[in-house]
Amino acid sequence: MKKGRVLSLDVGIKKIGFALSDINQFLATPKGVIYRQSKRNIDVFNEIKDIINSYNVRKIIVGLPTHKDGNLTKTGEKIVKFIKKFYLFLKSQNLDIPIYFVDENYTTQKALEIKKQNKSKKSEDALAAAVFLQDYLDGYLPEISAEDIFKKYLPPNYGED
Repeated sequence: MKKGRVLSLDVGIKKIGFALSDINQFLATPKGVIYRQSKRNIDVFNEIKDIINSYNVRKIIVGLPTHKDGNLTKTGEKIVKFIKKFYLFLKSQNLDIPIYFVDENYTTQKALEIKKQNKSKKSEDALAAAVFLQDYLDGYLPEISAEDIFKKYLPPNYGED
């Protein structure tokens, strides 16, 4: 892959933690949180698009919670649906940025440990995004294309209406 930043998203029901790699894709840095409480998806999508444009993001990875058997959790199912709508939004904006899912299991616990050890003021959601982004950058987490996940878990035209 060409040099450029990777954006990681730790998607939750109420907020999305995000982290960014450096341009050489060696180091993950927690950046912040996007709140979803009263926002419509389009508002959240535009905030993420602004991050993509501001940091010249070349790839997006999304943490996906799964059960030990590999099947999606209920939250994982919601995340896949949300990301499919985001994927379609990017296409409508003529932004062709690849999106991949990675296993995010145990990252929140790691983020809480980091926060406690370092007395960090960063959100655990942003830290969790940085934890799985760093694991990804270090080659510990395999990526699965969003298109493959959509085909596996969603009806063919989900979100296109």
